[in-house]
Amino acid sequence: MKKLFRLVILGAAMSCLLTACNYRVGSLMHPQIQSIAIGDIINDTAEYNLSYQLKQLLAEEFMTDGSVELANRRVADAIVFARIISVGYSEEAGRDWGDGVYHPMEWRARVVVEFSVIVPGEKTPLVSSQAVGISYFQAKADTDVMRQRAAMMACRDAAAKIVQSTVEAW
Repeated sequence: MKKLFRLVILGAAMSCLLTACNYRVGSLMHPQIQSIAIGDIINDTAEYNLSYQLKQLLAEEFMTDGSVELANRRVADAIVFARIISVGYSEEAGRDWGDGVYHPMEWRARVVVEFSVIVPGEKTPLVSSQAVGISYFQAKADTDVMRQRAAMMACRDAAAKIVQSTVEAW
C-alpha cells in the first residue's frame, strides 16, 4: 500500500513538473499578424530570372510553414520585400583520382538576399536582415544549366531562412 501511495505521489509530482515547463505547440509568429504578402523582389545581379524564382520560393516556404496565411498585398497584415545582392560561385573540390577513386569537381553557389518585413502604415520594418543561401553542384556536361539550378536551390535555402527569420523573430 505504501509503495502504491509513493508511486501515485511520484506520478503527480512528475506531471506537475512537466506541465510547469511552459512548453507550447503552435506558431511562433507575432499574434497580430495573421497574413503576409510577397512584395517586390529586386535582382541586383546578372543572373537571369532569380527575382521571379525567389518570389515563388518564398510563397512556397510560407505556405509550407503554415504560421501565416499568404494573402494579397492590399489585405495582408505584413509584406515581405527583398533584394538579391549577390550571387557567387566558388570551387569547393577539384577533380582528382586520389586513392584510385575518381572524385568529381564540386562547386558552391552562394546567394545573398537583403529582406525586410513591413507592416502597412508603420515607419520601421518589423524584421530587417540578410539571408545567405548556399547550394552545391557538380560540373557535369552542361555547366550553365547546373549553375542556374544551383542558384535556384541557393534561393530556396535563402527563402527558408527568410521565412524562419520572419516567423521566429519574436
